[in-house]
Amino acid sequence: RRSSDLFANLVPPEDFANAIAWNSSAWQTATIVGPVAGGLLYGLSAETAYITAAVLMLVAALLVFTIPKPAQQTATDKPTMETLFAGFRYIWSEKIVLGAISLDLFAVFLSGASALLPVYARDILELGPWGLGLLRSAPGIGAIAVAVWLAGHPIRDHAGKIML
Repeated sequence: RRSSDLFANLVPPEDFANAIAWNSSAWQTATIVGPVAGGLLYGLSAETAYITAAVLMLVAALLVFTIPKPAQQTATDKPTMETLFAGFRYIWSEKIVLGAISLDLFAVFLSGASALLPVYARDILELGPWGLGLLRSAPGIGAIAVAVWLAGHPIRDHAGKIML
C-alpha cells in the first residue's frame, strides 16, 4: 500500500493534502538530518550510532502500534493475467503515467550507486563519517532547494521535457 493510503485512514479528507505536505517535509528533513546525525554519532563510536538507531527504531515501532487499525476491505476479484495486461495497456496509453513510472524505474536502477558512497568518501575524497553524512544528505538538500525554487517558479508548460 502507498503511504498516502495511511493518511486517508488517519486524517479527515479536508486535511489530506496538508498531511501529505507535512509528510513530504518530514521525509526531506530526515533525509538531510539523518545522515549527518548518523555520521556524527558514528564519529563518537559505532556502538553509539547503532544503539541510538535501535532506540529510535523501538520508539518508532511503539508509535506505530498506537495507530488505530482501519477496517479490512477484501478484494472482490482475484488478479488475473487479463488484469495485469490491462494495467500495462493503461500505462502505455497514458503518457504522463508512463513518464512517471519510467523516471521512477530509472531512479531505482541508478540508486545502487549510493551504496558506493562510503568507499568513495573514504578512499577518493578522504572524508570521515561527517563527510559521508554530508554526502548522504545531499539528495535531500537538493530536493528541498528544488521544491523552494519550484514554489516560486512553477512549471506550466512542457513538464515532461523539463523533468527529463
